[in-house]
Amino acid sequence: MGIQVMLGRVISKSISKAFSLMGMSNFSSKQLKAALLLSGCGRLDGSEIYESVSCLISLSRNNIEFEAFSLNKMQYDVVNPITGHKMKQQRNLMEESARLTRGKVKDIIELKADDYDTLVVPGGSGVGKNLCTYVVKGENYIVDPMVEAVLKDFYNKKKPIALCCIAPMIAAKVFGTKSGGPGIEMTMGKKGLPAWPYSNTIDISTRLGNILIPADTTEFHVDKVNQIYTTPCYLKGDATPSQVFEGIEKMITQLANDLKSKAAQNL
Repeated sequence: MGIQVMLGRVISKSISKAFSLMGMSNFSSKQLKAALLLSGCGRLDGSEIYESVSCLISLSRNNIEFEAFSLNKMQYDVVNPITGHKMKQQRNLMEESARLTRGKVKDIIELKADDYDTLVVPGGSGVGKNLCTYVVKGENYIVDPMVEAVLKDFYNKKKPIALCCIAPMIAAKVFGTKSGGPGIEMTMGKKGLPAWPYSNTIDISTRLGNILIPADTTEFHVDKVNQIYTTPCYLKGDATPSQVFEGIEKMITQLANDLKSKAAQNL
């Protein structure tokens, strides 16, 4: 009987270990989920469309599900995409952002870092008009309080944030040492006219207490300490859609790989 009891205990432990390993395997392959923060629709007054679609395709290719969010308010202005002139219209940010996601978008007030593995923010002038006031006020810009709260929520939960084109400006303000943050590594492209017409963002981000890393449109940078991923996109004036997609896809693929590695290490 003693031997039978011992054998029973060994078998029981083996079965328990097998189920435990199965649970670990399921955890390591769990579905990753991203929150996509949009600022309207269209490069002159909302989210840049090529960048937004590139983010969506890259997330899909890396098997990362997404849910889109935006601010539930009127956008700063409405700009004619052909002439560049302001139009006498008012448009809601959520309604405009929904154009990019086949009608599916949620109020940013519902966005909690606990529900997602990462935050992704495409660029476009809407970032600098609606998510913050950089385009309007220049160096003295502020970040919308709800947007700031979301970025800090993801950062404090140690969840990565990926930002395209001008979107790193919101992180530069929120996490720069001048605002009491840690200071982050990020890229806003390179300096040099006429190829890089927005290089003043590099000087401003630096003065806010961040480290700027040069990168081309097809490249990206990762701040491994703060888990901030950035890529220049259309900060380069003559960037092509394929180059913008390449930079974003590389960034999102690296982000996906890092998330999977992190999950494996936590087993």
